[in-house]
Amino acid sequence: MVQSVTPPEIRVDRHWGSQTCKSKLQCSSCFSPCRMQWLPLRIAVGGTRQSISRWNDAQAYVQWLLEETGHPYRLPAESEWEYAIRAGTRTRFHWGYREEDLCRYVNSGVCGEGWEKTAPVGSFRANGFGLHDMAGNVAEWVEDCWHENYDGAPADGSPWTRDGDCGRRVVRGGSYRSAYRDQSDAGFRFFRLGFRVGRTLDAP
Repeated sequence: MVQSVTPPEIRVDRHWGSQTCKSKLQCSSCFSPCRMQWLPLRIAVGGTRQSISRWNDAQAYVQWLLEETGHPYRLPAESEWEYAIRAGTRTRFHWGYREEDLCRYVNSGVCGEGWEKTAPVGSFRANGFGLHDMAGNVAEWVEDCWHENYDGAPADGSPWTRDGDCGRRVVRGGSYRSAYRDQSDAGFRFFRLGFRVGRTLDAP
């Protein structure tokens, strides 16, 4: 099922693929529809290191960022995450339809990349918004409670945190397909679970 949303604005940093995992973004491009900035994915930068995070860990991290910077950092909504991976595409993969191009864009574990677990940030080509590792590598926590489908989801792109199973949270990514979604217990840790954070922007 396709869920249409019409939120305000998103800014995506095209220099996002640096090797620093916690650097603050400097936005250089502006896209519709979500009002947030993106920080690099919180995954290991070493070849055999693991990304082990619970949804609760991610919440603690964004709270720490808020206290350190005074800026409203947060996990993205599921709709914002999907908008970011697709980067204007409607295809099965964010790079198009060709499975043959998989190894250019994704740490898949089947292409002989040489990493036992997570790959260093920016090792593969970015999507159309300049974001790396949106597909493959690790799955990423988002803010939303788990719902089986999008019936009744917010139409403004905000996180869906009412109803549903809020003890379980949506995870996106970790797959090659842009539409892939799954869920996990908020207290569950696994080496293929990570997160990416954004910052709510002031209205223009």
